Amino acid sequence: MAAGRVDFGVADASEILLARAQGAPVVALVPGLQKSPRCMMVHEASGITDLKDLQAGSVQLSVREPFASFLRAEYRWPEAVQVVPYSGSVAPFLLDPKAVQQAYVFSEPIIAESQGAKVRCILVADLGFNPYASVLVTSESLLASRPELVARVVAATLRGWEQYLRDPSAANAEIRARNTELSPEILAKGATALKPLAAPEGGTIGAIDPARWKTLADQLVDLGLLKPGAVDPAAAYNLEIGRKPAK
Repeated sequence: MAAGRVDFGVADASEILLARAQGAPVVALVPGLQKSPRCMMVHEASGITDLKDLQAGSVQLSVREPFASFLRAEYRWPEAVQVVPYSGSVAPFLLDPKAVQQAYVFSEPIIAESQGAKVRCILVADLGFNPYASVLVTSESLLASRPELVARVVAATLRGWEQYLRDPSAANAEIRARNTELSPEILAKGATALKPLAAPEGGTIGAIDPARWKTLADQLVDLGLLKPGAVDPAAAYNLEIGRKPAK
């Protein structure tokens, strides 16, 4: 997107700040998910209710992800806990009753349960790291040169989320047409799990809170992922284009 090969993309807020720090002039437009769906999935029978409980076994984790840096800084697991690369599949998790795996709460846990597992999800957002997710982004250059296009895409995206949360059946049918491995039941459960993330109680679909961007930037600095002053979080998002005027 920064190179101009595509006009729009989807990322989470931490990726946007890190990209801007590297000179990529990308701008957040619509956070699809107000609460991060990232979780750590454990077997219910393990008895683990807190990541401090981990004393042994494997943790499947994409260690280069910001949330992984947060977890590793927050929890000093003993040597008996082996951090291994995330495979992108629930198969290794299903075979190991001591396994812990990164997941999206609307995806892997539902797939694992469809295959007979009983799981518990520990949301990373509840642990203190909660970047906006599924954020519609564009480049500063497109925002400046074609604001009318950006406004239309923002408005359409907001309408799309509103429609999906009201009735996900049409979108789920399209997803299933492109990925037949996902059953209608899995997709329906995923939509249910998404609703409180996209529209938390008392929240607004697609809302942007400047304070959250500053908090996130401060966290990335504390984790050593950003240098102090390397990015202005207030320049990383647009609060107005394509949105209805406040009444």
